Amino acid sequence: MNNNALISFDKSLQKNPCQLQAFSLPSNLIYYISKNPLFFSVKVYQKLIQTCKYFYLKKRIIVINKLESSQNPFIWEAYEKLNGKEYIKLDIRNLSFDLWLIGELNVCRQIPAGFVNLLLQKVVKCDITSIYLYNYMLNFNEFLVLTESKKIKHLALEEIIVRDNDGKVVPYEDILQRVPNVSYCA
Repeated sequence: MNNNALISFDKSLQKNPCQLQAFSLPSNLIYYISKNPLFFSVKVYQKLIQTCKYFYLKKRIIVINKLESSQNPFIWEAYEKLNGKEYIKLDIRNLSFDLWLIGELNVCRQIPAGFVNLLLQKVVKCDITSIYLYNYMLNFNEFLVLTESKKIKHLALEEIIVRDNDGKVVPYEDILQRVPNVSYCA
């Protein structure tokens, strides 16, 4: 995958809209599927958009398996495969699609507070299983969004301060209550 694969995929669909499809399913079912892609598993959604771009055009959502911060807080590195070496750079200020996060999230470079929140504005579903946060001040509401799926198995918080809306530090016990399936915690 080259560095602009997802972005060029999205732009090519904007230039070449899909043709009218003759689905073998009733139109009300197709309408429901196109309006509610997050109801399905990530595998089903990926198959849908691979087989018919109509579903992608209705709800522009890209599945990201691994997302990592970069030195520029607006640019994030998105990996298609969890242990893949090739990635694309996403500028979260200019995304024309939303993100469905699975796999892991790494905020491993010092970025200013609030940039995870900027990223989360583009996230429509967060099914991550691993969170690695280093040297970051996290808002508790951001943490709740990241862990809402309750699928977190690996949690690494190093030099992290989690604060509530009043600016008070959230106790570690409250953080661990939000991640009941954690098998690795650092």
